Amino acid sequence: MELRRADSEVNNFPRTVEEITPEWLTQVLRESGAIDSASVGSLTVKTIGDDQGMTADVVRIGLNYDREEPNAPRSVIAKLHRPWGSVDDSALSDVMRKTYEREVRFFKELGSDSGMAVPRLHVAEFDETPAEFILLLEDLSNLRAVDQADDCSLEDASTAINALARMHAKWWGDQKLYEYPWLIERTLAREPLVAQARFAESLDSFIEISGEHLPYGVEAIARKLGPKLPEVVDAIAKPPITLIHGDYRLANLFFDDSVGGVVAFDWQLAGRVKAAAEVGMFIMQSFAVESRRKHEHYLLSEYYSSIVDLGVTGYSYDELLDDIR
Repeated sequence: MELRRADSEVNNFPRTVEEITPEWLTQVLRESGAIDSASVGSLTVKTIGDDQGMTADVVRIGLNYDREEPNAPRSVIAKLHRPWGSVDDSALSDVMRKTYEREVRFFKELGSDSGMAVPRLHVAEFDETPAEFILLLEDLSNLRAVDQADDCSLEDASTAINALARMHAKWWGDQKLYEYPWLIERTLAREPLVAQARFAESLDSFIEISGEHLPYGVEAIARKLGPKLPEVVDAIAKPPITLIHGDYRLANLFFDDSVGGVVAFDWQLAGRVKAAAEVGMFIMQSFAVESRRKHEHYLLSEYYSSIVDLGVTGYSYDELLDDIR
């Protein structure tokens, strides 16, 4: 599927939050079927997030209409590229371009067909040069969020793990995934040698800042891991592959208690690799150490039972454990 270029009249989308107008919102909301005869008369903008570690600008747009329309959304979420100024690092620029394109393509080409519940898409546009994009999505602030800094409950973790199992099982070993060349193939984040270089560059500063808080032995393990990163990443890419979210953690999930499920957002790292790494990372990031030790075997057993019940064959529980290790 070829993305429309920004030099087309249809794809003349806002490049900054300030360029988002009531007229543009009216057009895209009508095209997506979100509104019928109403027009957006005015809007309000509120920034989402603390601005740290975010690769895009995310805002909540409040919508006021010129007439009542019962099903018209009262707000939407806009996600746009973050200006990087003069970026001399061509590798970083290329990574960001691919990251933006990947999320746009995910919503246009997979979206709800991914097997995971996602926000409703109103519009997704990408311009390869100079790597600008916009997503206009359903506002899910009515659903429940879980603070990743807190210890996750077993019930919420189980809900998230089962949702992940459904998506993984749907795409397990499916060669159709290779029809989406934009999916990350060899790592959850970047290509092996790039990951190795970034890891080596950042390790010393990380140890300097956090070393006194790390358990004994962690630094030694980290220094041994660096040279082996390409080997580890290659192992992740070996069959059986499936569709992964790539950053599946509590901060990127909403819990829909009305149906007992989750809705996942932030698909910039969507990929096709082994499932186990994503499962292990979710469990590791969701619990304090003692809680993880208490719940991990139950959650892994539940995940494995779910994918088997959904039709996955030729993959043993021991293989799952080996892949996570």
